[in-house]
Amino acid sequence: MRITLGEILKTLHEHQGEAKKGLQDKLQDKLQDKYPNVTQAAWRVLDAITENPRLTAGEIASRLDLKERMVRNHLATLKDLKLIERQGSNKTGFWVRCEPHGR
Repeated sequence: MRITLGEILKTLHEHQGEAKKGLQDKLQDKLQDKYPNVTQAAWRVLDAITENPRLTAGEIASRLDLKERMVRNHLATLKDLKLIERQGSNKTGFWVRCEPHGR
């Protein structure tokens, strides 16, 4: 049985994706343990901006079926906890996920 380089690379890529997802899940679990007062909706907002840092509050609200005002409140909570920060302007900027320190 011969295995092609393409098959090897495809298998490797699939396993790397699984390992990365597992690591992200573990990190998320640790963050939720560290910040028990943060709501599930706020964690969903964090997941959305992790996937696409250029999303606006309105786009996040549409994706998650939330009110834009609630998304803005969740973003403020995440900023206060120093889990995210905004880089650049409100119009052309993007979200950066930060590593929490000293908590």
